[in-house]
Amino acid sequence: MVSKPRDGGPDGDGTKHEPARTGNEFEAADYIGSVADNLALIARRHGMDTLVYLLDMVKMEADEEKRLWRSHYRVRDPSEQ
Repeated sequence: MVSKPRDGGPDGDGTKHEPARTGNEFEAADYIGSVADNLALIARRHGMDTLVYLLDMVKMEADEEKRLWRSHYRVRDPSEQ
């Protein structure tokens, strides 16, 4: 495992290489679930059973985070209308 320099920059130059925070937790969970779903499809095609299992778990966790977010902010799921 490679550790980052203490100043946060990969080259020790002090620059941060983190994505900007945009959107909310729901949008982040939705995106993560979508990416995990697509990666699981690729893994399934290539018989990577352990990766399929892990990616399916990521998708399930992302869906649960979305459910919790909706519950917290009392937002209805559009698919339930």
